[in-house]
Amino acid sequence: MRFGAIGVAAVLAACIGTAQAQTVDDSKRGDAKAITERETMLRTGITAAQKGNCDVAQKALRPALADPNTNGLPHALLLDAYQGTAACAYNDGDMDGAYDVVMRATGKVFDSFMLWTIRLAIESERKLDDETVTTIEAMAQRSPRALNATRQRWLYYFERTLKDNKKDALRLRLLKVMTSAAYEPSEALASRDGFMQKYAEILVAEGDKTSAAALVRQIVEP
Repeated sequence: MRFGAIGVAAVLAACIGTAQAQTVDDSKRGDAKAITERETMLRTGITAAQKGNCDVAQKALRPALADPNTNGLPHALLLDAYQGTAACAYNDGDMDGAYDVVMRATGKVFDSFMLWTIRLAIESERKLDDETVTTIEAMAQRSPRALNATRQRWLYYFERTLKDNKKDALRLRLLKVMTSAAYEPSEALASRDGFMQKYAEILVAEGDKTSAAALVRQIVEP
């Protein structure tokens, strides 16, 4: 089961511009002219990405994001730029480029469903199970809204894949996240019940009946 291609224009229309603007300390604005030029490049690229014109978007966004020093640039603008760059690269089939962008962006303070989804999609498609579990753990800590919006059908598929491939340690790490308070699926009728049942079965097999019973008591529809 794949995440599926992400339509640039549709996803950006939904995601871009939704970030909360962040006040910038004037003492950190650096060279005003350089910042203005960089902001102009970013806005040009973002507009192109929103229209699905990825060639223009990438030519403007990649150079503007190459400098790791982002002092003075609005948080919301940077988020839109990272989203535009990552989505365009992903849809153009540049998985290495897209992955580099999302790893840099999600390593910062950006809470973006798009960025985390692309990161998960690439790791899943490349069958990087360890990295995928690490990403899900990071989402629970840094972007629970993105985790909660992840399709539960895929999460169950991934859990079954780990079980079938006998990757027990990774599966246990996954189930710990899926049964934690951080995970509250936003899909209609979705719940943690199935994951709790699976985790409880493991705990019983390990002889920890007390913890298993505590999990079972949390199941809404046994």
